[in-house]
Amino acid sequence: MQQTFGKCPHCGKDIALNYLEREWKYGSPIRVCKKCNQKYLDKRYHEITVEGINPDSFDMRRVKFSLLFGIIILLVSVLFNAYTILLKGYYHTSMVLLGLGGAMLIGYTLVDFIRIKTGAKQRSLEKVTIESVKRLQNKEYAQELASLGYNVPEKYL
Repeated sequence: MQQTFGKCPHCGKDIALNYLEREWKYGSPIRVCKKCNQKYLDKRYHEITVEGINPDSFDMRRVKFSLLFGIIILLVSVLFNAYTILLKGYYHTSMVLLGLGGAMLIGYTLVDFIRIKTGAKQRSLEKVTIESVKRLQNKEYAQELASLGYNVPEKYL
């Protein structure tokens, strides 16, 4: 089975608007192209029962760093715009957009922090694990994953 790098390896259709190889999604790595109905391997998807959870999912250091980075970006934007508006009478659109990006990063990070602390993230991963187990109970699917090099637990083969 051919692996995708953003386009269907069979017909060339774009898989996603922003395809990032390092992205970590949960689900079957064996995908079907919506255009040509051919199967391909998408390494962005991880079968949680086989590969486990993303090692960064509950990393509070990452959360704290992202929060601090977002605050710094927002602060730089606000201070730079305050300086240019008060002393020069204009502002830079790019700095406003940078500030919005910082605010969005802060918001995303706070939501992630709250989901980790309340257990909501763990509960959603438990749901994903149940779906993964159901997929792996299909022996054909489990054997196909194993043939692609995945370390499928023996009880599913």
